[in-house]
Amino acid sequence: MSAALARERACVPFHLRTEDGKIINPLTGENADQPYSPRQTCGACHNYDEITKGFHFQQGWDRISDDFGKKLNKPWVLSDGMLGKF
Repeated sequence: MSAALARERACVPFHLRTEDGKIINPLTGENADQPYSPRQTCGACHNYDEITKGFHFQQGWDRISDDFGKKLNKPWVLSDGMLGKF
């Protein structure tokens, strides 16, 4: 992908939002104690049902297995994502 195309596809600046759609602003403390909602934050511009199937969102959850790390001689590793590694 060319740099120009990557810039064209990049997300414009956006606010993190709570499940209620309220803006999270850590600089002012507004809703800073609330978790962000990917549905409200990313789903405002992207197809939420589609992006939740991607690796970035799943982080190995869809491939987790008790046997995953055995072939690597690391039985504590449960997937190829961040999930199940620590």
